[in-house]
Amino acid sequence: MHALTIFARFVHVGAGGYWVGAVLFINAFLGPSIEAIGPESRGLMRELMRRRYFEMTMLMATLTILSGLYLVWLDSDGFRAAWFGTRFGLTLTVGMAATILAFVVAIVAVRPALARVMAIGQQMTDVTSRGERHEVVGALEGARARLSAAGAFSALLLVLAVATMAVARYL
Repeated sequence: MHALTIFARFVHVGAGGYWVGAVLFINAFLGPSIEAIGPESRGLMRELMRRRYFEMTMLMATLTILSGLYLVWLDSDGFRAAWFGTRFGLTLTVGMAATILAFVVAIVAVRPALARVMAIGQQMTDVTSRGERHEVVGALEGARARLSAAGAFSALLLVLAVATMAVARYL
């Protein structure tokens, strides 16, 4: 096997593992914990943002997709249509589509919802009246609900992608 192919597989599996693990951790543990803790979790969120946790996750997603496309290009002999008609090719194509859709969901839904949650959280410290606080809390709950739904959908797509890639060679 060519050294570049080995490197691409290493990047694909390593970055993909990071990405999927990060998304599942955020959706199953971190997000619900932050929601349960409430306003006291702002410090944790600020620290995650300072450490660029979410940007690192998107970098790993990008590396996963790019290395995966390179590997498919190799396997399919330059994206030959006949390869995509095989069970193996079709299964990997479903996984690729799920992966790319999860990436798009992260960009168009998760990232803006996260930014909105962070902005509203910052706004909470400036609220003085009870009426304002009620309005801000309502906005925060709506933004969190959108973030949770988009994150769960993204996680589901990534689990589908992992499943297809795990079984593709055996179909």
